[in-house]
Amino acid sequence: MKFYYRNPIIKKRTIERIKKTFQYIDSVGSNLIDTAVVNPMISRITKDAIKLSYFTNGAFDPSIGIISRQWNRFKKPILPDSNRIKRLISLVDYRKILIKGDTLLPGKGQVIDLGGIAKGYALDTAIAIMKSFGIKSGLVNAGGDIKLLGKKYRKSEWMIGLQDPRDKESILDTLKIHSCTVATSGDYERYFIIDGKRYHHLLDPKTGFPSRGCMSVTVISKNGELADGLATAIFIMGPTKGKNFMEKNNIRGIIIDSLKNEIKVGL
Repeated sequence: MKFYYRNPIIKKRTIERIKKTFQYIDSVGSNLIDTAVVNPMISRITKDAIKLSYFTNGAFDPSIGIISRQWNRFKKPILPDSNRIKRLISLVDYRKILIKGDTLLPGKGQVIDLGGIAKGYALDTAIAIMKSFGIKSGLVNAGGDIKLLGKKYRKSEWMIGLQDPRDKESILDTLKIHSCTVATSGDYERYFIIDGKRYHHLLDPKTGFPSRGCMSVTVISKNGELADGLATAIFIMGPTKGKNFMEKNNIRGIIIDSLKNEIKVGL
């Protein structure tokens, strides 16, 4: 985390609060939920995830957890049983998730995975904490997803590099922005390769297998949750449908397709 603020006491207190918040929200995003849970934060994040699911017509679906589990969350290079995936895919349906007050109730046989949106929620929470301390300029980096508060010190734009999906040391493009979130979903962080084919963690809710067509999708939005979830959803849609969806809904961002072509929308 990086802060542009002169008061070291406030800086220390802010970092401590954000660290505790990130640790808790990270545990939410990294665990699969298959039983009823009574928790205001989890219910809130899940409600937002379901709204996003409707907005993207199911390209984003938090009930994908039952399929993520079959892939062992990409911790080992082992392909799941395709017949089992076909049997379980019917359980993936965000419309079957129930929320009553602060209680989350997965549908029968469902497993909820909030990993595609929890990081964005954490970023929004971190910036809210910074604002509560009177901080007007800062940057929070959550595993590559970034939220910016105001402009940099001396009132200049932030310079955010867009990573080359096939070379960690290279930058494909640079964004000059402020007061927003930059979230990226790509096939190069959690993946394995078998027989020359890349299998990554961005699973299509309709097939249960990794979506093809994109290397990465970057979304720019004021809202961290929205940016985080939309980056995943647009990746799943693929470059053509994704571009059309972005244009129709005035979403800014960059799609890198499977040939490494850069498709900019609203930039």
